[in-house]
Amino acid sequence: MALWKTPKKSILINRIDVKYREIENFEYQYQVLSKILEAFEIKDLEKILKACKKVQKIDQKENNQ
Repeated sequence: MALWKTPKKSILINRIDVKYREIENFEYQYQVLSKILEAFEIKDLEKILKACKKVQKIDQKENNQ
């Protein structure tokens, strides 16, 4: 099993996601997200941004129907 698909890592990602969504202050959200994203290379960040844009378009289409 690949390291990024381990049950322990999935559990930690889920817990981080839940805690992140509970942060109401946008500045604190930004600080947390910035710290997380610093672990990625520029090429990875570009891929993440591209994926975010695609998901946003899908989300907008679903909300308009």
